[in-house]
Amino acid sequence: MKRAAIILAIVPTLALAGDFDSRVAAAKKVQATSDGLSYSARLAPLFEQAMQYCNPAGPYTKPDRILFTFVGKVTASGGLTSIDFTPRGRISRCFADRMANQQLPTPPDSLLTDKGVPIVYQASLAP
Repeated sequence: MKRAAIILAIVPTLALAGDFDSRVAAAKKVQATSDGLSYSARLAPLFEQAMQYCNPAGPYTKPDRILFTFVGKVTASGGLTSIDFTPRGRISRCFADRMANQQLPTPPDSLLTDKGVPIVYQASLAP
């Protein structure tokens, strides 16, 4: 089974970005921060578990195709708010529902803003 490639980024200043595309772009831009990378590594297994739950038949059938993009904000206590995703489909809805009910690791203080730590996850098939 091919694994979904994970692109996960943490952005402490995403509150200024209003629309979905700018939330994604801003998160990717700061993906390489050391605290962001460390936190991403802690979240990745939870995202993989949710994907396996939502698409147990796997693998995906179209290489290099982004299945969906998911954004949200992690609170200081590890809750997830401000969830959005596109496109809407069976797998992306399942993933969003699963993550909304998941307790996430608490983010590092260096990434926290008063509204939480914004994240982005893109589910795609790596070639």
